[in-house]
Amino acid sequence: MMKTLLVILLCLAMLLGVVACVPRVPEHATELFYIHPDMPPFSFLVQGFLEEDGFHVFSLSVSNDEGYYQLFEELNFIRPRDDWFPVLEDFNQDGYMDLQLGDFIYLWNSEQHEFLRSELLPS
Repeated sequence: MMKTLLVILLCLAMLLGVVACVPRVPEHATELFYIHPDMPPFSFLVQGFLEEDGFHVFSLSVSNDEGYYQLFEELNFIRPRDDWFPVLEDFNQDGYMDLQLGDFIYLWNSEQHEFLRSELLPS
């Protein structure tokens, strides 16, 4: 209800020439990556807004055909316009690819089968 009222007010302001109302439409892309050679590929779905300064990421979901699913929401970082995907690198040298999401590192935990936030800092 409140969201609808806000949209109506913004569009009314646009009609009156007070505000330029251009809705932003989320964009997304999916790509397959391997976390480990002995594991199936994982599908990474990144969502955000493409702006002049880059791709503003707001969510990432990671899944595979074996039922694994992990969602990272309320993200707020910018990737280059031509490379939307987060950084995948083996940050702790355990043989598994880890994630860098903005200023945070998420290490793959092979026992729990999920990415866990780490105290490591990106270089």
